[in-house]
Amino acid sequence: MNDLILTTSSRTLLVVNNGTSLSISDQFGPIGNAGQFICCLGGVKAILDRCVVGDYKAELAKIEAKEAAKKASREEEKEEKFNSYKRIFSEEVTETTVESVSALIYELKNTECNDSNMPRMTIGYSCNKYKLGEDEETEVTIKLVKPILFNGEFHSKFTTNCRKNYLTKYTHLS
Repeated sequence: MNDLILTTSSRTLLVVNNGTSLSISDQFGPIGNAGQFICCLGGVKAILDRCVVGDYKAELAKIEAKEAAKKASREEEKEEKFNSYKRIFSEEVTETTVESVSALIYELKNTECNDSNMPRMTIGYSCNKYKLGEDEETEVTIKLVKPILFNGEFHSKFTTNCRKNYLTKYTHLS
């Protein structure tokens, strides 16, 4: 099919040009506020210039396949991190390292921070969970009683890579 396809940073749209007007829709139907959308992108000519000719249904199928691959990759990464956590915390008391702190933070994102299920480490610690915004992911912080060496400096407050300008007093681990 020879559809006009407009790809933005967040979605792929079908554009129909009937000569006097544009119709813009996604896989769910016509988009809301199409006039405002057209103006924001610079007008009708700018939209038509950004469009590529192709098969819209095939393009959506490609996007769905990419999303499925990303989801599978995330699941695989999640399983790897869980296995890493189990390996690191297999002993009764675990050495406090950046690797062990990182694994603990990741695992605590999926479980509760309470004393009954917390693994023991050679340095005492406390943890907290924060919800960053309404739809944001939960972030976990860990405060160690004594600092540990990370990138040539001693740190005692850790979190994972959360949004910029959040938890700025914590060392962000990847």
